[in-house]
Amino acid sequence: MTESMLWGADLTDANLAGATLGNTIFIECSTLHLCCGLADIIHAKPSVLDVKTLRASCKYLSDDFLAKVGFTDQEIVGLRSVYGRCDDTVG
Repeated sequence: MTESMLWGADLTDANLAGATLGNTIFIECSTLHLCCGLADIIHAKPSVLDVKTLRASCKYLSDDFLAKVGFTDQEIVGLRSVYGRCDDTVG
């Protein structure tokens, strides 16, 4: 899935375990947190999560996933202050 653009994709129950991401763009993918295998994605390069994807999914995504997508520790802290965190994070 490198160099791919997912626009409005319904990722509910999609299995991304073992998928390789790099320069992958998620736009309006409000169900990103509902796919399976986020912890097992290979991150070859940073990717992009747009604001609509973040609004819907960020609080459910693990810090590790966000870091591997390309966010810095400081950016993750900022994302948590804006979007919160769920006790049951994925990825």
